[in-house]
Amino acid sequence: MGAAVMAIPAGALGNAFSELVEKEMNDEEAAEQQDGVDPEAQTQKTPLKVGVDTVRCLDGEREVKTYPVTEDFAVDLADAWFILSVLLVAASSLYFILGTLRNLPSRLDELLFVLAVLDVIATVTFSVEYIYRIRAASSVSSGLSSLRYIVSGFGIIDGLCALIPAFGYVYPKPFLRAFATLRILKLERYIGAFSSFKQILWQNRAVLSVTGGAAAVMWVIFSTLMYYAERKNPDPEMASHYSSVSTSMWVTLLNLSGEAPLCEYTTAGKFISALMGLIGVGFVTIPMGVLGSGFQDLLEQEEEATASTAPKKPGPAVEPQWMTFRQLVYKFLQGSAANQVEDLNRWEARAVYFERLIFFTIFVTVMAAIMETVDGFDPPGSFNRQVLDVIEIMATLLFTVEYGLRYFSAPEAPEWAARGYVSDSAARWSFATSISSIIDLCAIAPYYLALCGSSLADQYDGELRMLRIFRLLTLDKYIPSVSLIGRVFAKHAKDFQMAAYASASLWLIFSALMWLTERHDTTEVDDLTMAQRYGTMFSAMPYTLVHLTGDYPLIDYDFPAKCVLFLALLFAVGVVSVPTGLLASGFTQELKKFRAEERQKRVDAATTIERAIISYLRRRRLRKITEETKAQSMNLKRQKDIVKKDNPNKIKMVDFLEQKTLAGRVWKKVMLLLIILNVLAVIGESMSWVKEALGSDFLNGFELMSVLLFTFEYLANVWSANANIRYCFHRRNYTLSFFGIVDLVTVAPFWVQSAMYLSGMQFNAFIFRIARLLRILQLEDFVESFTLLDDAWRSCRETMVATGFMALLVWVCGAVLFYEFEQDNPAMEGAFKDLPSSMYFTIIFLGGEWAKIDFTPGGKIVCVIYCVVGIGLYGIPIGAVFEAFSDVLADEEKAEDE
Repeated sequence: MGAAVMAIPAGALGNAFSELVEKEMNDEEAAEQQDGVDPEAQTQKTPLKVGVDTVRCLDGEREVKTYPVTEDFAVDLADAWFILSVLLVAASSLYFILGTLRNLPSRLDELLFVLAVLDVIATVTFSVEYIYRIRAASSVSSGLSSLRYIVSGFGIIDGLCALIPAFGYVYPKPFLRAFATLRILKLERYIGAFSSFKQILWQNRAVLSVTGGAAAVMWVIFSTLMYYAERKNPDPEMASHYSSVSTSMWVTLLNLSGEAPLCEYTTAGKFISALMGLIGVGFVTIPMGVLGSGFQDLLEQEEEATASTAPKKPGPAVEPQWMTFRQLVYKFLQGSAANQVEDLNRWEARAVYFERLIFFTIFVTVMAAIMETVDGFDPPGSFNRQVLDVIEIMATLLFTVEYGLRYFSAPEAPEWAARGYVSDSAARWSFATSISSIIDLCAIAPYYLALCGSSLADQYDGELRMLRIFRLLTLDKYIPSVSLIGRVFAKHAKDFQMAAYASASLWLIFSALMWLTERHDTTEVDDLTMAQRYGTMFSAMPYTLVHLTGDYPLIDYDFPAKCVLFLALLFAVGVVSVPTGLLASGFTQELKKFRAEERQKRVDAATTIERAIISYLRRRRLRKITEETKAQSMNLKRQKDIVKKDNPNKIKMVDFLEQKTLAGRVWKKVMLLLIILNVLAVIGESMSWVKEALGSDFLNGFELMSVLLFTFEYLANVWSANANIRYCFHRRNYTLSFFGIVDLVTVAPFWVQSAMYLSGMQFNAFIFRIARLLRILQLEDFVESFTLLDDAWRSCRETMVATGFMALLVWVCGAVLFYEFEQDNPAMEGAFKDLPSSMYFTIIFLGGEWAKIDFTPGGKIVCVIYCVVGIGLYGIPIGAVFEAFSDVLADEEKAEDE
């Protein structure tokens, strides 16, 4: 939540700058079009058309050449070449990756031999293809056509993929072998992911030129400032990173991209770093994200165009007006999705309460399973152990009853009939073998295994106990999250294929570059050399992927590696994040559609009597609300007249506090200045040189004066609250409001501290000094930040429920996996010794910060999964708050303009 709020100022600044540049660019293009000039036509050349059918097939054009195998089956040359290319590219890439291993297991010798043969075949095949394309191009018109092909993008890729690896057999150098990774780019002809990059760069040329220039200027300026601020840092490690302007540019670039790998700055360095975070990041990250955001927008536009032509599905059929017992059980288990607390039927309210009981029980059992991993929390025979056993027994019985009811009512679920399971036994079998049912069984099976005395329960006690945590997945029946992910992948399959191909290509290529540049680096960080981390492609790929997500837990690289990572920041980071962005945006869209579908289902499934009752209840509620509003308005008007007649002084005080008088407006400005000075005073008191310069008497006198003024304002508000329409003429409304609580909290610590001091009581004054910082909350009276945040929360709270549950699943499941894989890893230094510790570091990982990075092989797999999908799913709630806050600000600006 805090990350989203803190990112708003920098993001708003960057977005405003980007929109301004785009507006100017659009104006220029409109002027050029009025003059009859098409800017894209000036740069686009007539594409080379090779009139050879075979080349057209090699380019992926289908139904040009087909070869019948049987009467009903024919082989398309384009499809066959595509399948062969995928096989050869995958084999040669895997052969290169395995070839970087120093001690290859003997059981993989046969696999390596097969891959070596396929690599030779790939080299020969791609070389023949390259030569054939050159000859085909020259045979169409002239030698100029073959030259145009050779220097084209695809021609360069074809040449590098064919010739350089061939030289690698003669001169077996790692640099030549690494060119095998470029073969993945040959698939671009058939997928078309990178071909859109040229269009994106051209469309955003003005943004790139202006923001790129601004970013470069800021980079140089901040690098110079950080050099002068940190070159004499008492910490030798910090000083080494800022020994010159050129060395300073590396860490400064990371700071401007939103990373802060170092923290032991001097006072001047801290201020400059804060300035970079507030101002620089918003500008510098614009050119970095142009490719990624443009690519994602292009994919989403194509998806919208496809969706607009898709046929609409018919609505669900209306249910009969009567229900059998099994249908009633099925409806009962649907919870709030098919029942309402306010309904006249009491069983509907009980269904909602049963759903809430399931929620509560799941969270309690998950917390119990987490606490069981803490050493010494539940020794045998202890009270905690007994409580946990009781919780487990009651929860297992409840989940067993729920599972039995779901099994009994499974034939009533419409999804089984839609899949062809029309009989009761078939529907129940389909339910029992579904993923959700298997998860339910895994959640209760460990208890029954232990109850039966099974040896498996003793042998795998820890693993079986961890299965109880995955009970969270059963909540998907009530809060659809996991199921929506499947809908997102199914609907946006083509987009994910293109984005995944682009991301995987960049990941593979940059991993090879990092392997080439760092495999001999002896720099040691956290008891491991960089050569150990990047000694093989397998070990280099997780570290590279973390860097491609924009995080830099390791920064002590050689100069060539820094150049590679600089290119990654410019071109790869934004593209690699596209699948995550597509997943996040697609999940939000599918959630909205799902809720609309559920509402429509409830409307369509309602009987005539139910619809009449619902309509009647709604009219009653509306009439009641209208009557209450009228009565409240008349009551407020009557109280206002009484106050004007009996308490004229309070009315004057209200006008003063509400800035309706000149003195009131001056008072508010003085209070604004006083709040800012108080916050600065608290910060200054923590620095010894400021305290010595101002003196304790001055600071204490300033504090006393501030408290007296704040106390006067608080008492004045309390006294006049029953004359203020803002608080409906009640003191209680003010004292219990946000402003009343903040005003009280800002003055109460001083008076409590004074009373304790006068009574001779011993106390720690630290908490009272810290409480003074809360005075910054009084700025809410001048800048409506928390009020707008509350409005933003109200507008996105429905989305936050499902997305928050999805984030919880990603967090807890990832924490369990990291705990299982990393609890005995010495490089983690006890970071994953128990589940609470694992959850702490896991939530840091989900925030995009990899505080620990040297994982075991199992941990590296979880790390890769987190980089690909986990961080994006976890960031959906934060993005929802960010978007809602931006919408609220836009609405406020629109209202002010009107």
